Amino acid sequence: MSTGTRIRVGRRTVAVSRPDKILLPDDGITKAGLAECYRRVARAMVPTSPGAR
Repeated sequence: MSTGTRIRVGRRTVAVSRPDKILLPDDGITKAGLAECYRRVARAMVPTSPGAR
């Protein structure tokens, strides 16, 4: 079992505790998998978010 991992997002590094934890069992999605998905779409999402600079 993994204790943690770090995901690079632009100039920042985000720590993900328990990356192997299953969040959506029917789909087999883990915390690390969800974080990676967000990392991939961040460039498109962030500029449209309220308060984005």
